[in-house]
Amino acid sequence: MDSNELFHEMLHAYQYQNEKNYTSFVNARMNLDIEAHYAQYLYLKGSLEYDVCEWRQAVEVKKSRRHLAVMTLNDYLDDKGYLHEGMDQELVNSFVEFNIVEAFKRTIEYKDYKYDSNRDIQSNFANLREITKNC
Repeated sequence: MDSNELFHEMLHAYQYQNEKNYTSFVNARMNLDIEAHYAQYLYLKGSLEYDVCEWRQAVEVKKSRRHLAVMTLNDYLDDKGYLHEGMDQELVNSFVEFNIVEAFKRTIEYKDYKYDSNRDIQSNFANLREITKNC
């Protein structure tokens, strides 16, 4: 397992710890996986590991819609999970729900994950903001 994959899985442990209960975790599994993927991408884009990682292969060779969709989040969010200045929160919420979630659902592993549309973009990246607080 590469360090970026370990980081992704450890973030899931952190997310679980911060959820209210098991039911809320399960009902927002897609939301949490999108956050974990975005955090993993941020980790990778600043590391030497990117040149040899599976993420790069998924993007450059396989043209993975899921990975490409996660990368587009950087157009809307900064490296701590905050909206870029001037971004409309509702627009970004819609983009995530109808583009990123759909890209994930086309992948077998994620097709049955639940997406909690009651969570807005701010709550979807709360864990990322917390772990990058003093960085």
